[in-house]
Amino acid sequence: MTSIQREVRALAKERGLDPDHITYKATEIKNTGLVRFQISFPLRGQYATLEDFVKAVEESPNFLIVDQIQLQEGTDKDLLLTVDLATYFQSPDAVALARAFQRAGRS
Repeated sequence: MTSIQREVRALAKERGLDPDHITYKATEIKNTGLVRFQISFPLRGQYATLEDFVKAVEESPNFLIVDQIQLQEGTDKDLLLTVDLATYFQSPDAVALARAFQRAGRS
């Protein structure tokens, strides 16, 4: 999870963007063994820079999903882009349970 957080910040920083704040939310998906990890943050910048950031997220080697983006007027030439990203991880509880079953000779 922290590698995803670092990647999102690095992608923004490489483009001269600095999220004011980032919110995180983890939600377990019932009966799947997965956790949905959501990342939401605002960015201010020019259209081309914001567009480049979104493309970089979409091309990430990590499984990042652009859930929603909102583009609004900002100040001067800057625009405000609100970004909601998501990714999925195996739940630590599901991983522990699978390992326990493997040790017990079950699959």
